[in-house]
Amino acid sequence: MAKHCLVPRRLIRAFPFLKKIAWKMEAWLLAGILLILRALPMQLSGRLSSWLIKTLAGFTSRIKTTQKNLRLVFPDKTEQEIQQLSRETFRSLGLALSELLHMLTVWEQREQRLEFSVAQESEDVLGGDQPIVFVTAHTQAWQFTNFLAAQFNFCVSIIYSPESNPYFREFFLKLRKAFPARLVSRDGGIRTLARELKNGHSIGLAVDTRLDGAEMIPFFGIEAPTNTTPARLALRYQCPLIPVHVVRLPGYRYRICADKPILPDNPAASSAEQAIDMTGQLNRKFEQWIREAPGQWICLKRRWPKKAYSQK
Repeated sequence: MAKHCLVPRRLIRAFPFLKKIAWKMEAWLLAGILLILRALPMQLSGRLSSWLIKTLAGFTSRIKTTQKNLRLVFPDKTEQEIQQLSRETFRSLGLALSELLHMLTVWEQREQRLEFSVAQESEDVLGGDQPIVFVTAHTQAWQFTNFLAAQFNFCVSIIYSPESNPYFREFFLKLRKAFPARLVSRDGGIRTLARELKNGHSIGLAVDTRLDGAEMIPFFGIEAPTNTTPARLALRYQCPLIPVHVVRLPGYRYRICADKPILPDNPAASSAEQAIDMTGQLNRKFEQWIREAPGQWICLKRRWPKKAYSQK
């Protein structure tokens, strides 16, 4: 989430005392909107949230960044199609917000709203004692991947980023506690993830975003700084590395999918080479999911190096 939504950054840099005022304004406004969305029936909440976020998108710079990402991913699409996809992206973001608010409702109505599609190779390990590294991308209803833990009765720790606005943190922490999972702040870095695996807890991460200084691995055919942490941890602790994603179905229903574990193509290669290979396979999985629902990939931040955009 942007650090300041209602007060321009330039104004805050010029008058630092405005930061606290801006934070409070944003928190009051957002809390009021979220309380209304949570009180509404799920379908009405989803439609209202989608319309609201799509409308507000036109007043932010994020829509331009989204369009730049989409142009790289879909170079054959017309400018009109790119603009339409970017609007769908923000509509999907609004829907994801409403889904987060109604997560408990979805689980309580799971017989009507949820179905699970698990590869046989993954089903064999979901019920075991071995911790698992789950990886997803910010596409469709990705937050519902955590229902796998509740369905198959195992412990998973999900990594989240605390909000920069301190007045948001407690509100969103309460929302996240609706997840059937342990909450772990990403501030602890890789050591936190390693500790969770050592303690027998599976971990879940979304790693389709840019990580500056990371390995350059192709994503949609363009070299991109890519987080190899999931693969490195899976190799170090000999855990299955399982890609998971959620497909939105008509009528506010969802299919939660667990693919077969990612394995290195060359087990004799060095650990570093295996991690890069496995991460490349994950990127290709993400590409497949994004192509299947291009307007539902939440790509609001720059994904590739700046020079990749200037060459287009």
